[in-house]
Amino acid sequence: MNIEEMLKNITAVSEKYDLINQKTGGWFNIFRIMDVSTNEVKICQLICDLLNPYGSHYQGTSYLKLFVEHVLKIDNFNYNGVRVFREYLTSENRRIDLVIENSTITIPIEVKIYADDQVNQLKDYFEMARGANVFYLSLFEREPDKKSIGNMNTDRITNITFEKDIVNWIDRCLQLRETITIAPIREVLLQFRMIIKTLANQMGDEKEVEVKELISKNSESIKSAVAIEQSLKQCKIDMMYKLFSTLENKLELHGLKKIDVYDYSNGKVEKYYNIKGTTYPALSYLYKKGVKPYVDIILRFEIEYDFFIGFCTPINNTCDGVQLTMDEIRKNLVNIDSNRLKIDYWWIYIEELLLENESPNFNAHNEAYYKLFDENHFNAFIENCVERALELLK
Repeated sequence: MNIEEMLKNITAVSEKYDLINQKTGGWFNIFRIMDVSTNEVKICQLICDLLNPYGSHYQGTSYLKLFVEHVLKIDNFNYNGVRVFREYLTSENRRIDLVIENSTITIPIEVKIYADDQVNQLKDYFEMARGANVFYLSLFEREPDKKSIGNMNTDRITNITFEKDIVNWIDRCLQLRETITIAPIREVLLQFRMIIKTLANQMGDEKEVEVKELISKNSESIKSAVAIEQSLKQCKIDMMYKLFSTLENKLELHGLKKIDVYDYSNGKVEKYYNIKGTTYPALSYLYKKGVKPYVDIILRFEIEYDFFIGFCTPINNTCDGVQLTMDEIRKNLVNIDSNRLKIDYWWIYIEELLLENESPNFNAHNEAYYKLFDENHFNAFIENCVERALELLK
């Protein structure tokens, strides 16, 4: 099977499962509709309720036991008097996403889907842990940032992932007789599982099997698949370059010159698809210089996984912690809703850039991402990005 024939066959498989999802309601997913699929706070709320023996599922410790045994992999855990917390407040006024504890053990779990690590975050969490490691739950197997670890021993951090561990846990929860017979719980878990697999860039089970069979059909098929694989990465790199360079050229027509702050042209695009995390390729423009000694405000386009625009506060063109108070931020960003401003390690305002109500995801490759390869959609998206940048710069 040559490459062209294989692409046609895989396209036919994709279209078949798209049609099945349309007919059976497979695309109707409450997590996607309510735009909470990448919201760490909302995701933690759901996980916390499932783990809580007194959660609204009324299944006691059933889901917690599966989590402790197969995700945390802790033996001889005492479930008497166990408690599960969300947004657990530490003595350092930090809020841990999830905490499981009994009379002898306290287990902190930090959840990272897209958010950045904070200075000494895991180090502070470890100081309140008892009898257990700090667990770092990321979408893929992402290593925590050194600034978060501080001087703590990395052996005391256990990495767990949505991609493998949480999907495996949900699968085990779905196998319980109680889950099978209670439709609301079963359907929520099925939809949650689908969203995680989508975020982790995994196909549905049946579709994946059918595509594998096509690829493995004979020696010519596997040769074609390998050739496609070798070219695919470069196609994705080329699209990222095209997006940034086109934006740069369009904004230059409006008299805007980019500045070199963690730029997309410094190897970040090539490395983006070589790691499980992100290299944060970006395009930056000076908004206000010297709002404080050596501190500027810049307008920045950035790809983490989705595509963002917002304002950042570098000091001497480097990211070096919180630089402005909220009063100073409000004073300098007077035309932005104050409720959307934030004090952060880097961003003081951020929003997603949308293509037909969805931000292109350069990792999970959602529908908005695929549309970028259509020239009309690409040009329309660029125009919207330029228009929004000019609005913010006013």
